Amino acid sequence: MTVAVVCVMGLPGAGKSTLCKYLTQSKEFIEILRSCLSSIDSVQVHWISFDRVESGLRGNEANFDPIVWRETRNRVDQMVTDIRMNPSLSSQLDLVLLDDNFYYQSMRRRYKPNGIIFICRPPEECIRQNQLPRDSSPVPEHVIHRMALLMEEPNDIPRCPVLRLLSENSMDAAAMSAQKFWQQVYRSATAENPDQQNLSLQITERERVLNTFESRLRRAVGHAITGNCFRKDLMRLISMRKRESLDRLKALLASGTVRVDEVCDQLESEFANELVTLV
Repeated sequence: MTVAVVCVMGLPGAGKSTLCKYLTQSKEFIEILRSCLSSIDSVQVHWISFDRVESGLRGNEANFDPIVWRETRNRVDQMVTDIRMNPSLSSQLDLVLLDDNFYYQSMRRRYKPNGIIFICRPPEECIRQNQLPRDSSPVPEHVIHRMALLMEEPNDIPRCPVLRLLSENSMDAAAMSAQKFWQQVYRSATAENPDQQNLSLQITERERVLNTFESRLRRAVGHAITGNCFRKDLMRLISMRKRESLDRLKALLASGTVRVDEVCDQLESEFANELVTLV
């Protein structure tokens, strides 16, 4: 029995939930998976939507509540952990479609995904679509534009392949026909150490340091862009500089001889100085 987790990411209104709902209910998709993954004959697809979980916790309250948001994260974490630790006895593959914006790399990294579906839809289209009835309340236009600027696009690597879907295409058909992507997802899941695959989402000390440091960098970016409008190419440059800072911290942590607090302070200061130069 194998559990594969796929993050389905994109802006609010990009069509993530529509795609996940279709794939979860489609018998054709199950048959495609069975045909392209020749070693399995039974599949169960799980759709975990942050919006639906948050909506259930929020009830009739329309306004954003940080306490509900944190509890939503905890609930989703537990749902993923439960599936990883208790896969379906009747299925050889449990495919988890994890549906959220995931515009920061750290949001995806915590779930150790075996693949990512990135729906690349322009902000203007998402804003129009976001006004239609949905599980959650409409996201303000300025928030969608901000997410678009801060979007950290995923890198396609062997242990976590990326499927990019364009809005002008039929996304459900494109997702189902991407046999190479699903084969890579399955190989990634089966290549994991069996003892590691079923662990809960408890993070290591190294991951805690990286997540904390990345949060500090994000706050620095947030302060720099507050009240300003920036070009997308500039935001991509800032994102690249942030990723370089993270890579430097990873390399220093790997050496095992650094004082973590001092290194983080130094790298954050250097990043902040670069921001001043860029903006």
